[in-house]
Amino acid sequence: DLFLSPMSLKYISSSARLEMNDDDVQSSWYTRGELAIVKRDILGILRSNSAPEKGDEQHCLRGLEQHKSSSAFRKRKKNQKMVIKAVIQEHEKQKRSGRFDDNAIRFVSSMLSKAERERALVYGIKDAAHLMD
Repeated sequence: DLFLSPMSLKYISSSARLEMNDDDVQSSWYTRGELAIVKRDILGILRSNSAPEKGDEQHCLRGLEQHKSSSAFRKRKKNQKMVIKAVIQEHEKQKRSGRFDDNAIRFVSSMLSKAERERALVYGIKDAAHLMD
């Protein structure tokens, strides 16, 4: 089984995300302290020799698969750098032209990260179906 204990999933549609105000968006992110704790815990799980590919009795590795494989990790980092580079290039292009368009920057990022979002959605649907069994 993928999950060892009951979980709940919350899906926020793209349209609902676009309707969020800046305060709602800001409050949905981890603080630096919270992120540091999460990273420390994840590293502990991944370094544990007792954590098999799908997890153990205490841990679920869903979402951490790319960190178990160095080639998958490198691919993910390469894709992230490509998105960041494209966003910076778009921003610089706008700066040179004196035209600023947040939607154009968002579009560049969205198009280059579409495959990863779709992959995440497929995993989410499979996980939700698993929970319904």
